[in-house]
Amino acid sequence: MQNQSRRQFLLIVTSGAVAMGVAACGGGGSSTKDGGGGNTDCSTVTPTIGTNHGHTVAIVEADVAAGTAETYTFTEAGVGPHTHMLTITASMFTDLAAGMTVTAVSTTTNNHSHQVTVRCAG
Repeated sequence: MQNQSRRQFLLIVTSGAVAMGVAACGGGGSSTKDGGGGNTDCSTVTPTIGTNHGHTVAIVEADVAAGTAETYTFTEAGVGPHTHMLTITASMFTDLAAGMTVTAVSTTTNNHSHQVTVRCAG
């Protein structure tokens, strides 16, 4: 019985530490240069959600132009509805405006997260 309690305690502590780490940093992110010399026209922002199962997220040109960090909430309303949050940093918006593709990871909900790749197109 004591081993079961210790295991439950460790699961709770470990889960809490992981959740706090994700919430503190807002997930991970990276930027890569698009081919063709970069596209600086950002009239259309295209986010692609990896391992998607019904989520949508809207990132607009005005957010790229403002260049200020934004956190987006996206929800899946189907079976097992749940919400994730995605942070795009100011430096990621700068990279988008310079024609780069950026990738960020959403918060973890229901034991999963989503990698989101964002591109600008004219």
